[in-house]
Amino acid sequence: MSESLLTVESLVAGYHGSRVIDDVSFSVGPGEGLGVVGANGAGKSTLLRTISGLVAPASGRILLEGRDITRLSPDRIARAGVLHVPEGRRVFSGLTVHENLRTGTIAGAARAGSSADPYDAVLDLFPRLRERLNQQAQTMSGGEQQMLAIARALMGRPSVLLVDEPAMGLAPVVVKRVAEHLRTIREHWGVALVVAEQSANNVDGIVGGHQLLVDGRLREVDSGGSDRANLLAAYRAAGADVPTTARSGRALTDGKNE
Repeated sequence: MSESLLTVESLVAGYHGSRVIDDVSFSVGPGEGLGVVGANGAGKSTLLRTISGLVAPASGRILLEGRDITRLSPDRIARAGVLHVPEGRRVFSGLTVHENLRTGTIAGAARAGSSADPYDAVLDLFPRLRERLNQQAQTMSGGEQQMLAIARALMGRPSVLLVDEPAMGLAPVVVKRVAEHLRTIREHWGVALVVAEQSANNVDGIVGGHQLLVDGRLREVDSGGSDRANLLAAYRAAGADVPTTARSGRALTDGKNE
């Protein structure tokens, strides 16, 4: 494994004294990815929101290239290189595609060595957006809005990209297209990806594997395991869609990427 870009250590977070994330640890390096799979309400969004500074952790640490960013504000975390594509896309509906993309440059503007404008490279990755630069975001399809949300984050030149349920509400053919874009971002742009989804099938093609979020804790899918019954029970207990790969009988272990 390459040197870690993002390291999460024993992270605990929640709301009003209730633990949603409980002792979560993992790390991802440049061009690597982690899929976080769990049901709605399992804490996937809370995990990503805590990493991006929108939720204050109760304990634990978040490191970016060895630098502790746990208590930084969301804007400082974004400027440091951790960008968040939230659930539900949340593009600026009244702005054009071009204007939405330009709002994404704010995050990268203050970083040293980030003078190159990624605009053309982003549009090369998303040619459909190039065709719609003067179109208002609110008139676009759900798939196009998801592409715009990801593209806007790329305008901030992230080293780490957090993507929350990119497949939500999209047709299977569009889900496949979005997954291809995210895989390109990881493999060819060298960005570390953390992708949260309800279905493992939607993340495995992007990051090559996943962990289950169960009772606030991550559990690895062990490709060497053979207890298929326990594996399927764990997915169902987590409220997550059972992936196609579960037919191979993978087992679960506590996952801290140690």
